[in-house]
Amino acid sequence: MLDELAAAGVMPRLTSTARVFEGGCSLGRNLLAIQDAYGCEVVGMDLSPLGVRYAREKVWHKRTRWDIFEDDGLSSTWFKSVPDRAFDLALSRWHLIHIQASPAKTAYINEMRRISRTLLVLEPPPQKPGGSVEYHYGGDYVLSRDDWAATYGLREFQPRASMENTGVYYARNTSAGA
Repeated sequence: MLDELAAAGVMPRLTSTARVFEGGCSLGRNLLAIQDAYGCEVVGMDLSPLGVRYAREKVWHKRTRWDIFEDDGLSSTWFKSVPDRAFDLALSRWHLIHIQASPAKTAYINEMRRISRTLLVLEPPPQKPGGSVEYHYGGDYVLSRDDWAATYGLREFQPRASMENTGVYYARNTSAGA
C-alpha cells in the first residue's frame, strides 16, 4: 500500500535513504516489513519496557539502521530533539485507538505530523459518521474510535485493496521547503 500512496502523491517514495518513524510500534513488525521492502532507516517508540527489550534483544539485534526505544508518546520529550520533517514517513497502525481522546493525544499526533513529511494513520474508522465511539468494559476505558479526519485534520485515502476494519488517513507536512 505504501507504493500506492506514493504513486498517488500522498507520500514520498521510500528508498534506502528514507527514514521512517512509528509511534506505538510494539515489537516493530511494521518497521521490519518496511525496512525489508525499502532498506530504509527505521525508528520506533513504544510504551512497554518488556516489549522494547524483547524487540531489541530478539527481533532487531542482527539488523542495522534502526532504533526501538521506550517512551510515552503523550508525554515524550524526545520529540523536542527531532527537527521538522526529519522523517519521510511517520505512521501509526492500530495504536492511537488505544489512547483516549484528549489534548495530549492531539499534541502527540501533531508532533508525529511535524517530524515527518507525511503522517500515515491506519486505524479503525469511526462507527458513525462524524462521531466518536468509546468502548468501556466493566467501567474501564478500552478503545477510542475517533473521527480521524474531522478531529485531527487528516484526509482519508481509499486504497485499491480493502483493508478490513482499517481506515487509511494521512496528512502531508507542507511547511516551508516541502
